[in-house]
Amino acid sequence: LFRGATIARELIARGLPATTPAMAVASATTPRECRVVARLDRIACEAEGLPAPVLFFVGRTVSLAAAQGLPCGDWPERLGAAAHA
Repeated sequence: LFRGATIARELIARGLPATTPAMAVASATTPRECRVVARLDRIACEAEGLPAPVLFFVGRTVSLAAAQGLPCGDWPERLGAAAHA
């Protein structure tokens, strides 16, 4: 179960801007790795349904994934519809 919503709420409540970049990575380091990048206040919604395990990154370093051209936000297509049924 991805607890990104709880983590994001706590970070925002403690002063981190809602616009802070965040990234969820499912199945990291495997051929099925999928990344979702969004603002901290939207990451839980955008990453809903990602299969466990999920790594959660928050902060400026998240922008490095986009700068490197790494895949972000394509998890439904990469995993296929059966994985989300």
